[in-house]
Amino acid sequence: MAIIETCIIAGHCIVGSAFVTSEIGENTDIIKKNDTKALFDKVVNKYVTNTNEVRAQELQTKGLRKMDSYHLAVAEFAGADVLLTTDKDFIRICAKHNLSSVKVINPLTFLPEVIK
Repeated sequence: MAIIETCIIAGHCIVGSAFVTSEIGENTDIIKKNDTKALFDKVVNKYVTNTNEVRAQELQTKGLRKMDSYHLAVAEFAGADVLLTTDKDFIRICAKHNLSSVKVINPLTFLPEVIK
């Protein structure tokens, strides 16, 4: 929540997409799913409905899992500077192959940078 609040106060755009809502919908814990969806609806201030399918497929050939490739393609399409994830493999693959101008980092790495 501190990261989200910091981003909102700093005026950062928080991007959402159908891929994120799809992943939220896959949560089998109804309470967590509902809480996550409510938070998503509250904080997302830019919703991207399009993505570059070709770019997502290209990212998959570099080792990204399908859904991760879509998240990164959406972030690129939206003009995001940063994509936050706790997925270590996603972060590692993006860094190793320098896949995008979008910086893919852990939220705990991001927060100290924003607070500076």
